[in-house]
Amino acid sequence: MKSKLYLAKCSQCGQKFRRRTRTELLKAIREHIWKYHRAWMIKRIKAGRKDDNPGLIAILSAVLLGVQAVTAVLKLAKTKRIDDAHGVVTVLTPVLPKNVVTVWSAAYQAHRIYKMKKED
Repeated sequence: MKSKLYLAKCSQCGQKFRRRTRTELLKAIREHIWKYHRAWMIKRIKAGRKDDNPGLIAILSAVLLGVQAVTAVLKLAKTKRIDDAHGVVTVLTPVLPKNVVTVWSAAYQAHRIYKMKKED
């Protein structure tokens, strides 16, 4: 009995691929694209990164500047980043200076209030 053949085509050069399993097919396409279209893949990955979502380091460094700076950064950040930063500050609370913890707590609470008002 013949098994099903999976077919696919490279979106850049049109090379055709045939494999017995879907996993093998995806692996072959991924290897082909990285080997022959590396610059295109890198450009695509960079295009997917958005500058409007500040990183964890940007959020934590804003804590050192004060409540207003953190609040401004938190307005731009996505919920997952904010939760990650909250987790880091929570874990590091015994080590961090009191003023940094206070600034973070105030900014985080202000963000939660801002978020709740935005949802209403």
